[in-house]
Amino acid sequence: MALLELRPGDAQLAYRLGLALAAVSPQSSLAYLSQARDLDPELADEVSTFQREISGSRRVEDISYEYLASGRALAQLQEWELAVEAFERAVEARPDYAEAWAYLGEARQHLEEDGLPELEKAYELDPDSLAVNTFLALHWQRNLNYELALDYLENALAVDPNNPALHAEMARTYALAGDLAASQEFYEKAIEQAPRDPRYWRALAEFTVVHQLRLRETGLPAASQAVALDPDDPASLDVMGQIYFLLGDMEKARSFLQRAVDADPSYAAAHLHLALVHLEAGETTLAYQQLEYARSLASPGSQTEEQILRLLDQLFP
Repeated sequence: MALLELRPGDAQLAYRLGLALAAVSPQSSLAYLSQARDLDPELADEVSTFQREISGSRRVEDISYEYLASGRALAQLQEWELAVEAFERAVEARPDYAEAWAYLGEARQHLEEDGLPELEKAYELDPDSLAVNTFLALHWQRNLNYELALDYLENALAVDPNNPALHAEMARTYALAGDLAASQEFYEKAIEQAPRDPRYWRALAEFTVVHQLRLRETGLPAASQAVALDPDDPASLDVMGQIYFLLGDMEKARSFLQRAVDADPSYAAAHLHLALVHLEAGETTLAYQQLEYARSLASPGSQTEEQILRLLDQLFP
């Protein structure tokens, strides 16, 4: 606050102050976050996230829910230490608040802490909570216990049987467990619940690519539908290009992958896959350029970066 008085035009300083206050005094944070947005319009999306969460929490008149809402906003921005602070204050204000315990357990795991005691406390308080069961499923998924993860996802589906995101998560977990037939079935159930949402069509298409399973029969129609629903989505264009590449149609693969990088030049995966098309065509220089550019864009430690580095090491040592 003292620094901001000295540098009132510093948008990042106002923003960081707003985030810090969001963990300890959510209502007080909004003025500083709004100030940051006014100084730097590029912060508008982040600020609107807090305005939605915190303004919505006012209607409940429960300080624990206010902390929970602020913590969720912080978590969306990957501000995990601050999120933990907010969730801790939520459970301190109301020790019987199962969802707050569940969010606290989830947030702790993003700081490489255990989180399971908080999740178990949440389940003890409310075994029928959607959030509690979902976060427990994620915990056991990360710990490679897919059987337990599926049990908790089934609990969550019993609470909200028409939730397409839960069906998609069931599909992903079954795939991790090696049951590809069940996985496809749940992706298709997610699509049934939300046929106009391209994300679930794309998820099914990506499933066929990862496992190289029924690419023409299932993957291609799913990717086509995803592109039809959102023609400018780089992820959908990318998966369509990958399917054509695996099917051996390099002309169509190149066309869709080029559309993907045109739609979002910063989408690293599409540059990686376009490099594979160049390699297949013997265009070594273009492939190298695409891989180097993809490396500059890929998130550190991501699967995409690992693939890029492996290809560069193998092909361009």
